[in-house]
Amino acid sequence: QEWREAFKAAFRREPKIFLDKACIDQSAIEQSLPCLPVFLAGCNSFLALKGPSYLGRIWCVVELYVFLEMGGAPSSITLIEFENTTAAGSTMPSSAAGTINSTSAAAAVAEAAAAAARAGDA
Repeated sequence: QEWREAFKAAFRREPKIFLDKACIDQSAIEQSLPCLPVFLAGCNSFLALKGPSYLGRIWCVVELYVFLEMGGAPSSITLIEFENTTAAGSTMPSSAAGTINSTSAAAAVAEAAAAAARAGDA
């Protein structure tokens, strides 16, 4: 919510997102995967809600790589880390499961808004 509120304050609108789990057909990944560069080329920024294994999963690293290869700027990547996990080891994005470390989320969104305004994208 902190990132969303910072985004709304900076751009005066709700964020529009590409959610890979929803936009890539999980039952037909081989057919959907060629669309990934097209999806990511349309993104101005990259927000990842990451757990401890995020950078160790090839799919996550591939998405970051493709975002950068399609013209995304490293400065437009925001990683919000989930600090606590459940007993089973999976991350949970709820206050009951733990806190989210996003101290730079508001600053990152403000910086992205300023850059977009300079580029005429805001």
